[in-house]
Amino acid sequence: MNTEQVAKKVVELVRKQAWYDALDLYDDNIVSVEAYSAGGGSPETRGKEGVRGKIDWWVNAMEIHSFDASEPFVGHDRFVVQYDADVTDKKTKERRKLSERLFAKNSCRAWTEIHALRTLDRPRDAFSG
Repeated sequence: MNTEQVAKKVVELVRKQAWYDALDLYDDNIVSVEAYSAGGGSPETRGKEGVRGKIDWWVNAMEIHSFDASEPFVGHDRFVVQYDADVTDKKTKERRKLSERLFAKNSCRAWTEIHALRTLDRPRDAFSG
């Protein structure tokens, strides 16, 4: 698959909340970098199994009321997608709206994802940079 095909398939799958299926599009050596790290750990996760753990956390920690993905912007070996979500933290019962941009770059199928997160109802408190 070329970059545009991967980008469109990622969008199609995340709109269905088929997170694990979207992960299957990436190489085993994926690198995923979050905007910030929770609990003082590294914001970087390497490998498909590590990213699968992040998906497990998301699915178990959040009640998703709505989730949308923009059409991808594709250029050469990269693409950008904006995700907008309305979620409730299952533990704290806090409901919030999130907006995240996914920047993905393909280096010989070893994809790198960089996430920029903003909590819309609490501007800039969870935004890095």
